[in-house]
Amino acid sequence: MSYELLSEEQQERWRMLAIFPTDFDVPAAAVWRTDVDAAKDSLAEFEEYSLLDWEEATRRFTLHDLARDYADTHLSTTERERAGLLHAAYYLQILSTADDLFLKGGEAIAGGLSLFDNERANIEAGQEWAATRFADDEQAARLCNRYPGVGVYVLSLRQHPRDFIRWHEAALLAARQLKDHAAEGRHLGNLGLAYADLGETRRAIEFFEQHRDIAREIGDRRGEGNALGNLGSAYANLGETERAVECMEAAVKIFEEIESPNANVVRDWLEKLRGKSG
Repeated sequence: MSYELLSEEQQERWRMLAIFPTDFDVPAAAVWRTDVDAAKDSLAEFEEYSLLDWEEATRRFTLHDLARDYADTHLSTTERERAGLLHAAYYLQILSTADDLFLKGGEAIAGGLSLFDNERANIEAGQEWAATRFADDEQAARLCNRYPGVGVYVLSLRQHPRDFIRWHEAALLAARQLKDHAAEGRHLGNLGLAYADLGETRRAIEFFEQHRDIAREIGDRRGEGNALGNLGSAYANLGETERAVECMEAAVKIFEEIESPNANVVRDWLEKLRGKSG
């Protein structure tokens, strides 16, 4: 097999490509911790030996399923964990970039969504790697904690609510393990929003209340205001107008104190709610 003709360093690099569940581009060779030119040289050699396929139309590399299986069986435990960590870290940044593009608005929205769609399988594999290891690995826990947050806007559009919830549940556990209370609060809030989208309003309220309590404990005024606003919206959906108004008034007060533009948003909700009840 052509693999035997490679140097030991090149054999190790090729084996580490087994970590990719699907096709990938040149920068993804960051799993080797080498510069782009060196990565290009290695990839070109693998292609020359028919150990890797190049798709000109997509400008991406593909490892044949049989080749991936062979590479995977020859990976050492150390190589597998190192490659998994680097792969997960790299695609965390790709997800973050996709979300940043989306938030720029205009034509960049399509670019952000397209980037996510092209790299979705690798992004999901990176998150899964971190989610299955965070209990025993602090680096995995930090990645797991960050994954849903850095891509929250793109994920809210592209993921099924149950997958969105699954990612945030894993991140919530990782945040608690790391004692990252700020992140814990954000994950609780996003879980509440996800359950609200599913129509499970009572369950959403439980998460919003936990978010509010943690925000108060750590002095996160913006987070507390967001949680109160979400609670107000949830109670309004249940027809509990008095409790909804109480929460929204508290949210407006906080947002005004911290000079947040969210004050105007919640104030509008409040006026509409009062109009309906009047």
